[in-house]
Amino acid sequence: MSMLINGLKYVIPCQSQFSSKSIEQLVSEQYQSLSTSVKNCLQDHRITTTNKRAEEAFQALQ
Repeated sequence: MSMLINGLKYVIPCQSQFSSKSIEQLVSEQYQSLSTSVKNCLQDHRITTTNKRAEEAFQALQ
């Protein structure tokens, strides 16, 4: 929930040039963080994240 309240981190484009990580790595890390937060929230509300439909939805987002 804090992600929805506080929002995602935004790095202005010129700052991303100073990062030692590639854009793909940064996007992957942000996706993993977001995915984990969403899955935890769903599980807290007793919504499954392991059935076929949920797995397809998370793969489509990736």
